[in-house]
Amino acid sequence: MVRPDDVDEDSDAWIRQRQALAADAERWTGNRTQVLELSAAELASAVGQDEALISSLRTHARVLMGPPAPELFGSSGIVR
Repeated sequence: MVRPDDVDEDSDAWIRQRQALAADAERWTGNRTQVLELSAAELASAVGQDEALISSLRTHARVLMGPPAPELFGSSGIVR
């Protein structure tokens, strides 16, 4: 999950939204859901440094909403 840079990760509203999405995803799929959350800046930095996490996400991430994975994890960084 990519959190906008202007959203506080400790915001009660954000936490509720994140938890609701995880619960919905488990209900939709019947599978345990793990939410990985990064700010847009953190993701851009990880992509820019070609961190191992990004390689894994290129292969295994499932985009539920927003830009397709190649745009998020491509070598040119994330779409803002």
